Amino acid sequence: RIAQGGIDVVALDHYMPNQDGLETLAIIRKLAEPPPVIYVTAMQEGRVAVAALKAGAADYVAKDVHGEFVVLLQRAIDIAFDTVMLRRAKEAAEAESERNWHLTQCIIDTIPDPLVVLEHDMTIVTASKAFLTIFEITQAEAHGRRISELGQHQWDVPALRHLMEKVLPENKPIENFEIEDNFPGLGRRIFNLNARKMSQPGNRAHRMLLVFEDITHRKQRERDAQVLTNEISHRIKNNLQIVVGLISVEAKSTAAPCV
Repeated sequence: RIAQGGIDVVALDHYMPNQDGLETLAIIRKLAEPPPVIYVTAMQEGRVAVAALKAGAADYVAKDVHGEFVVLLQRAIDIAFDTVMLRRAKEAAEAESERNWHLTQCIIDTIPDPLVVLEHDMTIVTASKAFLTIFEITQAEAHGRRISELGQHQWDVPALRHLMEKVLPENKPIENFEIEDNFPGLGRRIFNLNARKMSQPGNRAHRMLLVFEDITHRKQRERDAQVLTNEISHRIKNNLQIVVGLISVEAKSTAAPCV
């Protein structure tokens, strides 16, 4: 019957027909999801009670002749039942958290920009496929490491570290922090960094989402446009000076009347 499920707590006497309680306890403990067992012994059988606890019993209650046995047994059953309920709630919460985290990882992997999720100590919880691909690192190599330790320590910038330390405790996001450096396999690159605090309802643990946007080409276009603008401005100034000079010469040559 116990193997069929639906039993929350078992009160097991040491003396049973055909076999003792310890043998029955061993059978119960081999079940896929065994219920907690309250072992019942006689007053003088402390040795048996210890053996039952070592074999996996949740608690034991000694029989007495003063009428306290039933009260003690009920208390032990209540405690065992509450423990089971807490364990089941914990397992359900962990399963829900695992499902949510799996969904989060799937969403992270669909984002084209490289990004990582960091713990409060700045160690990496997970990295997106884009991050792993661009920086040529595996998930196992990234997990548990500080972002400042990656590569050739290009991210180990005091100003960035100062800002990151305020994201979680003060809920201060990082907006458009630029880092320009040489990256192995990538060459000279410019990355725009943004960070946000991640919160999950019912979970006090907070994490940081750090996104890396490669703005190298955009910055190069902006620089090229600025160089072109400066060149055009310089040429216009030169041409204007020539025009002013010609006008000045022409004005001088026509200033005096002919006699």
